[in-house]
Amino acid sequence: MKKIITDNAVTGHLPGHYRRLVQEEGIEEYDCEIEAWDAAVCIRDRIQAQNRSVELNLGEAGHCLYIFQMHDSVCSDGKFIAMNPQLRSGRQPRGCLYVGKTSQECRERYSQHRDETHPASTRWGTRFFLTPFAEAYRGDLILAYQQTGETTDTLTHYHALKGECRLRCWLQASGFAAYSR
Repeated sequence: MKKIITDNAVTGHLPGHYRRLVQEEGIEEYDCEIEAWDAAVCIRDRIQAQNRSVELNLGEAGHCLYIFQMHDSVCSDGKFIAMNPQLRSGRQPRGCLYVGKTSQECRERYSQHRDETHPASTRWGTRFFLTPFAEAYRGDLILAYQQTGETTDTLTHYHALKGECRLRCWLQASGFAAYSR
């Protein structure tokens, strides 16, 4: 799925100063959302460096990061292995984890992952998350991550996307196998 920095640009429903920006910078397509956001931030920074005014709405600061423990059986899943190459060498992880971001309570997001009838359901949640929530939620690892100086709550959408990747990498460096979108 392609992400476009300026979704409304082609319809012309942008205020004048945004239409000017699109004309100057063009419309770019990216394979993932984080790349599109990073490009938008670079454009904003470049324009601001020219002492020109530009705003970029990074979303409300209402997102948080979460970690759910998964069954070890996830280690045979191709996408999970691809994100955790250490599994190919036979090294046993300290645990298998799913890292995500949400604007909801973590318990509610867990329920959505697990509920096969919910639009936000995931195969990770239905097949691999531990049950019940108290067994799956790894608040201890969230706290340990926060002690490194990182923020895991009151994040904008953009900062939650970046934080999700950083948290997964930190967990992997700590000996866990971890997956994030």
